[in-house]
Amino acid sequence: MNARDEIVDAMEGRRAELPPPAVFTSTATVSQMDSSGCSWPEANFDPQKLVGLSLEMNRRFGFGSVRLPFSIAVEAKVHGCEVAEGKKDTPPLVLSSPYAGKGALSDVPDLMPVDEFLSSGWVASVLQAAELMNKHEEVFKTVSIDGPFSVAEFLAGAENMIMGLLTEPALVDKWISAMVPYQEAYASRVTELCDNVMVIEEADTSILPPEYFDQVIGSKLPGVILKAMKSSFCSLHSCGDTIAVVDELSNLGEDLISCEASESPRAYTERIHRKCKVLGSVNPIRVLMQGTPLDVLEAAAHSVEAGFDLIGPECGVSPLTSDENLMMLSHYRERLR
Repeated sequence: MNARDEIVDAMEGRRAELPPPAVFTSTATVSQMDSSGCSWPEANFDPQKLVGLSLEMNRRFGFGSVRLPFSIAVEAKVHGCEVAEGKKDTPPLVLSSPYAGKGALSDVPDLMPVDEFLSSGWVASVLQAAELMNKHEEVFKTVSIDGPFSVAEFLAGAENMIMGLLTEPALVDKWISAMVPYQEAYASRVTELCDNVMVIEEADTSILPPEYFDQVIGSKLPGVILKAMKSSFCSLHSCGDTIAVVDELSNLGEDLISCEASESPRAYTERIHRKCKVLGSVNPIRVLMQGTPLDVLEAAAHSVEAGFDLIGPECGVSPLTSDENLMMLSHYRERLR
């Protein structure tokens, strides 16, 4: 059994005493860019370089998992948002949207047809990269897409959307509903090209109050998840504080959930309680980037004790993370046996 098979076993519910390490969030580091010859910003947009950089997690450190793309701005850019391409140590960032009203939520504009969306710009590049990556049968391949609410926030403006929940809830619903066909179609394409579709959605309760979860996420995301599960596993990731909604978040039909749970890992695993699998919960900044290999080993051991099915970072790996810390995470079981 290879490292990929171990991850498949975990996703299918065959939990090992020491779960396999895996990274489903962004994986690129400056060191991997140097060793692969595939650096940001080009490796965010060029399919060949995107694949080359993604594979370094397996080739350099032995992880059974690889992941692409490295940005959550893909769909927003194709829809017309201005995106800073970033630098070698900085990911792309959405700067502005032509649809974001100044201090108020604007009406939903006429957007491109879904077929055009799938064949345009950065989305088309990600799909091409996924096709190339899919030829590598030795690794467990994750491709990420955004959830409908996340895309709507980029296009309409995050502050406008949150304020709109109080002042114009019907218009907020219209914006999110308008994103659903694009994300369902994207999920339908991606699921045929990978082992796992990771849907990234904004469920942080410091931004989205828990009482709006069903309206904003619970009623819109299951259709995307269902499309993603047609030919692959589906995992769901949210940044931020989600403990108040983790019961609902883990009950949307996905195979696995990934949350920022390192502050209270057992509280998360007990609330999820086998509704789905759970990945975590090594802190990517305090432990993976700023800590030592022994800190990484300790965090991995705590995640095992808390009942996580896969052991990995709870959010994206920082580009400044050291090789030594990633190597320890990949081989943590050898130190604990």
